[in-house]
Amino acid sequence: MSGINEQFSRVVAQSANLTYQKGLSPGTAGNISARFGDSIYITPSGKCLGEVTLHDIVVIDMEGNVIAGALKPSSEKLMHLEIYKARPEITAIIHAHPPKSSVLAVSKTPLNKPLLAETIIVLGEVPVCDFAPPGSEKLALTVKNQMLKNDAAILANHGVITIGKTLIEAFYKLETLEFSAEVYITSKIFGKQALLSKENVKDLIDIRNCVHK
Repeated sequence: MSGINEQFSRVVAQSANLTYQKGLSPGTAGNISARFGDSIYITPSGKCLGEVTLHDIVVIDMEGNVIAGALKPSSEKLMHLEIYKARPEITAIIHAHPPKSSVLAVSKTPLNKPLLAETIIVLGEVPVCDFAPPGSEKLALTVKNQMLKNDAAILANHGVITIGKTLIEAFYKLETLEFSAEVYITSKIFGKQALLSKENVKDLIDIRNCVHK
């Protein structure tokens, strides 16, 4: 694995395995990356996240050129690169297909109602990105524009994406997004949603701003 930091590859592979094990991205869906300096460690194309090993991780530069690794990088690499360029403070991206969040994706429903304190503190608002073909430049630019001020987004008729300063932070945001989607859907079925007040929301946003300083 010449040219690859094995410890860094191991962390990316472990995050991929965990995402699959938690049921957040079935089959060969989803991709994960982490930035290490000017290099991007990314999961390979067409491989189940649950089966990814450290030897499968591909390293690319900020222009998408392969630096190291025997496999083809994820077809969504352009989306990852555009986000890293737009948000230089973040070092981790998870694109997944969790089932409850995917319900919001196919119904083009953003998570913007003040229902849960945890959603506001951890995620803020979660917008819906317009549909574009997976792997396309149009999708990459569409998602990048939504991620300029957001840490999570729902991709219409596709999946979701979360970002973080570490992979574990991006993963926790993914879990929070899926939990929030489940609560939203269940409360709609239940027929009652008690929204937080504007004052409550302001307090929670203040907490979020302190946490993410």
